[in-house]
Amino acid sequence: MLDLEPEVGAVLRARWTEAQRCLDSKAYLAAIVMMGRLLEGRLLAVCLRNPKSANAYVAAPKRPQSVKVKRFLEWSLAEMIDVAHSTG
Repeated sequence: MLDLEPEVGAVLRARWTEAQRCLDSKAYLAAIVMMGRLLEGRLLAVCLRNPKSANAYVAAPKRPQSVKVKRFLEWSLAEMIDVAHSTG
């Protein structure tokens, strides 16, 4: 399990609970959205804990017409997944 700040862990647990409620209510599309938010939050937390590693990968998203990597809060979920995949 990742060592997360208490506030981040609380937010992620709340997202998980919301996703479970959506599933229990048969609101499957809403559950998928909530799980995407959960994944995005988890990946963002990992990036924020390991900024040098996350920014060092070739897959790290760059600013348009620049060699500078975007700030983590500007990364899309797809970009976070690409970096996570490239890191193993």
